[in-house]
Order: sequence, then C-alpha cells, then structure tokens
Amino acid sequence: MVRVRRYKIRGGGGWGVFPLDRWDVQEVISFLQKDSRNTELINRIFQKAIKNKDFLMIQTLLWNRVKIEALNDSNQTAIHLAAAYDYPTIIDRLFRHCNNDVNHTDVNGFTHFHIACISGKTDIVERFLKNGVDVNLRFRAPTHDERNDFTPLHFAVKNARLEVAELLLKRQADANAKDYAGRTPLHHACALQAEPSDGQERTVEIVRLLIGHGGDVNVKDHDGDTPLCRLFHGGSASHAEKRLPKHPVDLHASDGVLCKTKRKSIHQLRTRQVQKLRLLLESGAEADARVGRRGDTLLHRAIGDLKASRGFAEFGLLCFEDALHAEMVEVILKHAAIDVDAKNDEGETALSIAASLLSADVVAVLLEHSADAQGIKFDAFHHPKTLPCLEAVENLLEIVAMRESRGRHLSQSENLKIIEFFVANNEGCGYANLEDENGSYKLRNLLEFGTDDNVIGSLDKISKHKRCPKGMLSYHVSRYLLKLRSIGLPLSRPVEDYLREKMPSESSEISDRHLKECEAEADKLKSLKLKSNKSLTDLLTASPVELYSFLKTGEHKQTFNGLDFPHYSGVIQGYFAKCLTRRFLLKAANDYVRCVTATPLPDPCCERISTYLSNEELLHLCSAIAAPRAESAASNESTKAETV
Repeated sequence: MVRVRRYKIRGGGGWGVFPLDRWDVQEVISFLQKDSRNTELINRIFQKAIKNKDFLMIQTLLWNRVKIEALNDSNQTAIHLAAAYDYPTIIDRLFRHCNNDVNHTDVNGFTHFHIACISGKTDIVERFLKNGVDVNLRFRAPTHDERNDFTPLHFAVKNARLEVAELLLKRQADANAKDYAGRTPLHHACALQAEPSDGQERTVEIVRLLIGHGGDVNVKDHDGDTPLCRLFHGGSASHAEKRLPKHPVDLHASDGVLCKTKRKSIHQLRTRQVQKLRLLLESGAEADARVGRRGDTLLHRAIGDLKASRGFAEFGLLCFEDALHAEMVEVILKHAAIDVDAKNDEGETALSIAASLLSADVVAVLLEHSADAQGIKFDAFHHPKTLPCLEAVENLLEIVAMRESRGRHLSQSENLKIIEFFVANNEGCGYANLEDENGSYKLRNLLEFGTDDNVIGSLDKISKHKRCPKGMLSYHVSRYLLKLRSIGLPLSRPVEDYLREKMPSESSEISDRHLKECEAEADKLKSLKLKSNKSLTDLLTASPVELYSFLKTGEHKQTFNGLDFPHYSGVIQGYFAKCLTRRFLLKAANDYVRCVTATPLPDPCCERISTYLSNEELLHLCSAIAAPRAESAASNESTKAETV
C-alpha cells in the first residue's frame, strides 16, 4: 500500500484536497483549468509545494503557467520561499519561469537579485545589473538576521560564488562594505570552509580576488577581528564532521572509513587555510596585533582552532592530524614579530594551549622558535571524557619528553595530573545514557583502552543503571571477545570471567558476514610481517620492552591507521596505548612510592612494589601521598601571606 501525502488547503471555494502521486496531479491540473482565477488557493498550493519540496507539484504549477509573483502578505514569491526553505535545486527552474526584468522584493528587503547572487546565477545577476539594480543593494531585515546589511557581494562570497563575485566587482561593487557585525566580504571569505557542491576549489581564489580589488586586509569587525583572525574560528573540523555520512551504531568497520574521510576532509580544509594565510600575510596583513576580546595574539587564535578536531562532534572520531597546523604556526612566526611567549587576558600562552590540546607537532615548532618550555602546563587536557586514544597518549608523552629535554622536569603534581588523565579520564563518562549518539564509541573505547579494573568497575556501574543499554552492551562485548580470540590477544582472567558471567553474549547475535570479515582480517594480521620480520602475533605477545622499542620506530602509525584493518585497529591501538601508559606510570610512581615509609625506599624497591599494583591502585596511592603535601604547601602559602 502506497502512502499518499495530501494537501488540505482552505480556499474561497472550500477545502481542496490534492493527492501527490502522478494520477492525482491531474486533479490539480483540472482545477487550474477550471478555476484559474482563484489565486488565493493557487498561491497556498504553491507555498505548500515549495515547503514540502514537492518537485512534481511545482512542475505541474509551472507547466500550467502559474506566475512567479507574491504568494503571501510578506510579498514572498516562490523563489523567496525556495531560498527560505533551503531548496536550491528548484531555484534555477523557478528563475526560468520568472520575469527577471522585475526584481521582486519581500517586506524585509530580500530580493531576487540577492537570491541570484546566492545561487550563482551569473546570467540572472547580469540581467538585473543591466536593468539598473544597485550593485551594492543592501538586505536590511527589521529583525535579527546574521545576513543583516549584506550586500550582493557578501551573499556571493558567503556562498563561494566566484563567478558572481567577479561580475559584481567588475561592476564596481564595494569590496570593503560592512555588514551589521562590521564584517567585509573578505572577513567572510577567510572564514569560509565549504566549497560548492560541484567540488571546485574556489574559496582561496575568492580571497585572492577580493584582495586584488582593494579588499582591506587589516580592517576590524565589531569584535576586533581582522580577516586574518577569521581564518581561525574552529570551523575546519566542524565542517569536516558535517561532510561525513551519519555514523551507524552497528557498523564497527565504518569507523575506519569515517576516520579516513574525516582526516582527508580536515587536510583539505587546513590546506586552504595555509594558502589563505600566505595570501593575507604577503598582502600586508598585520599579524602581530592583539585581537578579539580576550587579548589573543594570532598564535593563540591559530592554535586554539584545533579544539574542534579534539571533540566527539557526531562520530567519536578524534583527529590529531596537526602537521598543516604546525606549518601555519611556522608561517606566522616567520612573517610577524610576535612574542612567542605572550599571554592573553586569561594567562594562556600559545605553548600552554598547544600542550593542553596535545599537539606535539605545534609544541615542537614553538619550542624551535625559543618558546619557554616552562609554558608547557599539564593541569588540563582538551579531550572528551573517555580514555585517551593512542595518538593522545603518544603526543602527551612526546610533549613531556620535549620539555624534560630542555631541563624542565615534571613536578609531582604534574605527574599526578598525567596519571589521572591516563587512568581515570573516563570518570563521569555517562555510558548508560541511551540518548548519547556517541554511546557506541564510548563503550568500545572502554573495552579497547580500559585496564582490568576500569573495565570491570565501569561495566558494573553501567549494568546496575536502570537505563542500562543491555542490547548495546551485549553487542559490543560479543564482538570484542570475538576479535581477541581471532588474533590470539590475551584477555585477563578477571575481565574474561566478569564479561562471561555478567555480560553473556551469544554468538548467534553476530552475523555470518561479520564473522567472515573478522576471520579474513585476522588472517591478514597474522601473516603481516613488520620491518623487524616479526609477525603481529609475535608483537602482541612480546615483552613490554620489545613492544616499546617497536612503538618508538613509529611503524605502527602507517600500519594500523589505514583502512586495511577496520575491525581490529581499535583493539590493537588500545593494546599499544595501555603498554605506553603502564610504562609511564611505573616510572612516575617512583617519586610517590619512595615516600611510603619514613626512610625513602631505593628505586629498585619502588619499581618492584609498583609492578604488583594496578594502574588504579597506583593512582590511589599517588593521590593519597600527594594530598597531605598539597595541604602543607597551601598552609605555608597562607602563613606567608599573613606574615606579609
């Protein structure tokens, strides 16, 4: 049975009901032929058709010579409504049936000319201009609208319409016209991330075009931002997320595809940022001034732009592809006399922001330009409330090594912050929240990156929650156990016993297709030979020292970040991350274990004690020892203050 959507529109002759399949469209045609003067009803049908994006009904109306004219009290035509309801594919057809000698204007001053600029209809734009329409015609809405005071050039640039922008500038459009926020077309061109749907790279060329026609590269908007500042507003990764398909909860392998797609998209967007940055600096943009309301330098803005790539967004896929961002920082430092250690109004330096974002690439560039290594702080990390992924672990350890190589060793409080991040960053994760679109990723992150105590403790809390997603739990646990068995990766007895007892999973829940894909991928992993001529199986059963030596080579970054192992990359990377964090904990805990007794214990004794403690037990021990010291330090500071 086909479900037919119907229009029920009240007109002068009563209620008209028009089904929307091909046969019933004939009723509409018949009505138009018999009562073509009932413009009120026809207008309502037209409005409904555009709102519903019903191409067939719109085409029927146009074929029957229904005119493009005002349809409602707001003076909106079908073209206005198509723009308002985000129906760009019909606008071209509507323009072809419209008298384009008339620039229809709604009550807000939004015109067909503006819409032609938005839609990239160069021929229509040119026709309006020849008919005397003002090339700088403003859109002035009586209510708040982010497009308020836009000129046609603003509209063209905002929608990446290069050809329209060229035409408008050729006809003397004002390249420095400001909108309600004080932004010129160049501000919008620099902030622009999206390219048109035809895939043509135009945003960089638009920046070049505007500069070539006198666009001011140093003009400030009402927030104090120049076009250069608008390059960095956190949009790159956010836009990359929007370009990804919706992430299905039940497709593990899709993460590999999504991750590669996201990385590729961000790489393209960052490449355009670098190109725009060079264009602006070469055209005299001032990069050494304070900008915005927080007293940021351009370095603060550029590095802070990484935040969007460190969040979940929609898919739980963090991205640490920072090489191009490091290149941008390098370009800024070479072109501007910026104090690399300058602080903004919140006391942040470029280096402290880069460290909190775990960007080893950017930290390295800043240190090469003589940034004070003491500016690297470890008091907070910009990372979702999940266990750190392998890239986050490696980057943090690399940043620690860079600071220590410059004689700035970690304090006990900094060591404790890093231990807390590695061991307990998933506290308060909210695994049992059924409405969390990232719930699937979080559960897998727990299983793949969690220690025995963390997995058992977290799953126990989840299972006792009244809104426990039992189906999702069973789904992920069964697949996790399947993967471990297939590649021979050891699972500790406590976790295995807990999973089998508390989280029973039946193999019948796993599809034959999934089983075959996992088996084929497992065979490929077992036959894979690394540069050391060892197989993956050898590596996963190697001693911690051997595994750490392999990870130092960086070979795993090329081997396991690709699409060859979409099912197993998470399990393997989790195993690697746990190896690295355990090694750091055993070393960092020495300073705390040494203080357990009245007489400091020797290092070999401390190391031996630590090996018998889990990561969680080491964290509790370090926290217990650090607490009295923190209280004592606070008391001393208070005493000093009172004395003064």
